[in-house]
Amino acid sequence: MAEGRCYTLLSHMVSHAGVGHLVLNVLALAALSPRLVRGLGTDRSGWLRYAAALVPSGLCGAALYLLLHPTGAVPMVGASGAIFGVWGAAARLPPDGGDVLPIRSRQVVLEVRSAVLANLILLVPVTLLDLAFDMTGGLAWEAHLGGFLFGLLAAPHLVRRTPC
Repeated sequence: MAEGRCYTLLSHMVSHAGVGHLVLNVLALAALSPRLVRGLGTDRSGWLRYAAALVPSGLCGAALYLLLHPTGAVPMVGASGAIFGVWGAAARLPPDGGDVLPIRSRQVVLEVRSAVLANLILLVPVTLLDLAFDMTGGLAWEAHLGGFLFGLLAAPHLVRRTPC
């Protein structure tokens, strides 16, 4: 960003640190997307709303990462900010397809706890690998948080409205 490459705000979501990273991101997206897609709809407008959840989540993840590392030299790659945004939005949708759940509902609180736990579980092996192989990478938990918060807050504005 310091060099004026603003396109990296988008391109980081399709760049990955190897095949394993890409596969992990694809599997996570495949696991988290069905509940959100049910709430958004499978027609054209539903897929547009899905994109309106996915892409801004990735951008919010990048923004929080940059905010906390304004002079960082370690690049951030991967779609996990966007994926965590899908998770955050899906957390607000009940399994039965009812109305959007309040932030303080039991399900949302449990999903937030699960997201925090997932980050902690990922942090340990990633940190150990970085230390073992003298790598300068790590887990961009900041991007996860930024994406998740966007999804959590944007969900009520994205879900399909049924006509009265």
